Amino acid sequence: MAGEMMMWTKKRPTSVVSIEWGYGFLSLEWVRKNGRQPHAQAKATVTLPADYLQQTPAGLGAMVRRALESNGIREKQCLVTLPIGALFSARTEVPPLEEEDLQSFFDTQAEREFPFPLEGLRVSRAAFSGADGKSHVMMMALASQRLAVMSDILEQAGLVPLSWSLAQAGETFLRSLGEEHALCLMQTPSGFDLLAISGGSLVLARSLSESDQAHQLAREIKISLGELCPNMQRSIRTCLLSPGASAHPAIQQAMAQLSERLGMACREVSPQQPSLATCLAQDYFHGPSNPIEFLAPRSSRLEAWSQRFSDGRSKWIGGGAAAAILTVGLVFFWQGQTLQALEEQWAAMEDPVKELETLQERIRQYRGWFDSSIPTLQCIQHLTEAFPEEGEVWVKELDIRDHGVVSCSGLARSNRAWLDMLDKLRNSPQVKDLTVDQVRDDQQTQFSFRYRWEVAQP
Repeated sequence: MAGEMMMWTKKRPTSVVSIEWGYGFLSLEWVRKNGRQPHAQAKATVTLPADYLQQTPAGLGAMVRRALESNGIREKQCLVTLPIGALFSARTEVPPLEEEDLQSFFDTQAEREFPFPLEGLRVSRAAFSGADGKSHVMMMALASQRLAVMSDILEQAGLVPLSWSLAQAGETFLRSLGEEHALCLMQTPSGFDLLAISGGSLVLARSLSESDQAHQLAREIKISLGELCPNMQRSIRTCLLSPGASAHPAIQQAMAQLSERLGMACREVSPQQPSLATCLAQDYFHGPSNPIEFLAPRSSRLEAWSQRFSDGRSKWIGGGAAAAILTVGLVFFWQGQTLQALEEQWAAMEDPVKELETLQERIRQYRGWFDSSIPTLQCIQHLTEAFPEEGEVWVKELDIRDHGVVSCSGLARSNRAWLDMLDKLRNSPQVKDLTVDQVRDDQQTQFSFRYRWEVAQP
C-alpha cells in the first residue's frame, strides 16, 4: 500500500518564490534547492498600501508582477509566510478522547476562543508537549476573506501558492534561535511580534503593534507569559531580540523590568539569522513540514485521473454503482450486527446501572444537608469584592466546578481596571493557581481567567 501511495506523490519543485508577507510589504526570494542549504537567486521587495485589503487585486497583482520581472524572477510556484498580526491563536490541553471526539473538542475550543465563526476561518493546529509532559495543541486561525484577497493578488501576479503558513512555527526558524525555552521579541515596522518557545516548539505568537511605551511593552509581555501554564512560565528565562532591537529605548527599559522582576536574561540573535523566506523554503525542501498550514487540501492525482477518464464510460459507471451498493449493504449489515451486540451488553448491565443511578440521585439530593458551610456563595462573594465598585469591570460568564475550580470571563473598560482586579485576586490567600487564559484589546478589554478556590480555615 505504501508503494502505491508513493506512485501518486507529487514531486516537489526544485525552486520556488518564497514570500514573507509582512506588515505593509512583501519580501520575495527566488530560492533554489541547493543540497541542504537553499540558495537565493534573486530578491525583490514590494511596498503595499495600508488599505491593500480594500483595493482591487488586479492593480496590486500587476505591481507584484512588475517587481518579479524587473528582478529576473521567472518562477511561478510560491510559498507564503503570513504576518502574526493577521492570525488568531489559542492553546489547549489535549484530553484523552477518541479521534472523532477530539475533532469536535477542537471545533468547540475554536468557537470559544476565536472572534469569528468557524465557517469564516481557516484553522490549523500544531501539537506540542508542555514542560509538564502533557500533550497540548496550538490553534491558529486566519480569516477566510483575508486569505481570499491575498490569493487573488498572487493569482493576478501569475503566482501559484503551494503553502500558506507561518515560518516562525517551522523547525528551521526555531532551531536557528539556539534556545529550547525562550521568549522572542521581533521588531516590526508597526511595533513588535512576541513569540514564546517551549521545548523547541512555538507555543505563543502575538502582535504587540500598539505597545510603543516601555511600561506598556513590559505589561503586555507579562500578560502573555501569564497565559502559559505555570511549568512553561518557569522554564522560560531568556528573551531573544531581533538584531539591533536592543537599541530601541522602549525595549531597553522593558527588558530591564523583566530582568529585575522575572530574572530573565536578554540577548540579540545573530545578525546572520536567516530570513523568514529562507526558513520557509528550507522547511519546504528538506522538512519536516511546517505544522501550521492554511492551504486548502487539493484532490489527489488518483482522484483527478479517475474523474477524467470515467466520463462517458458506462462500464465504469456500472462498476462504481455496483461497488457503492455493495458498500452500503455491508455498512447496514455491520451496523445491524453492532446494534445487536450493544443491545445484548445493555441487557446484561441494565439492572446494575439503574441501581447506581438511583444511588447517585440520592447522593445529590441529600449532599447539601451535611454541608455546614456555603462554599459557592463564599467564592462568589470573594470574587465580587475583587471587582471595582465603579462598574469598570463586569462578568459575562462564571463557572464554579467541583473542588473549587473557578472559570471567569468578562469585559473591562480599561486595562488598568482589569489589572487592578487581577492583582487583588493574586494577593488573596484563598486564590491558588491563577492563570490568565485570554486577554484581547478591542474597544473594550476582553478577558478570561481561572483559579482554584480554597475555603479559608477558621
